Formats: sequence, C-alpha cells, structure tokens
Amino acid sequence: MNDPAAGIGNAIESHVPTYKALRVAADLANGSKHLNRKKHKEGAYVTSTSVTVHLGQARPIDVNTVVTLSDGSQLSAESLVHEAVKDWDND
Repeated sequence: MNDPAAGIGNAIESHVPTYKALRVAADLANGSKHLNRKKHKEGAYVTSTSVTVHLGQARPIDVNTVVTLSDGSQLSAESLVHEAVKDWDND
C-alpha cells in the first residue's frame, strides 16, 4: 500500500470505510505494524487468546482470539476474518 507504483492505495482507502469488518481489520493491522493504536477507526484491540490442545484427536488444537471494540462489543477473530473477506469481495 505504501508503494505508489502499485496503484492500489487509494482504492483500498476508499473501500475500507464502507465496511465495519474492514475497519476493524485495519485497526488490528495498523496497530501491529506501527506498534501503536493512535489512529484507529473502531478502537479494535485483541483482548484475549485461548488455546485448547486436543490430545489424540483428529483436530489437534483450537485457538480462539477475542477482539474488543471501543464500544465494548466483542467478536471472535475468526468471524472477523470471514466477514472482512466477504466485505472485500463484495465490490
């Protein structure tokens, strides 16, 4: 996105504000990239992660990550990813 030659920066910036899941994903991405949370759209933070190990089962591990927004609402990172992909493909 920072490479003007790629030509997609403006398209991304105009697409993200339309969809809440993309705004939340942008908060998380920018927070991890810049190591600060000053510029945020939804005030999204990863507030917990739990890991469950299933010994001797076909599904060896579950990782559940909770994202909390500035309004106090919470959602799973997994549902956020699915929603963001759906929103991105929407246009």
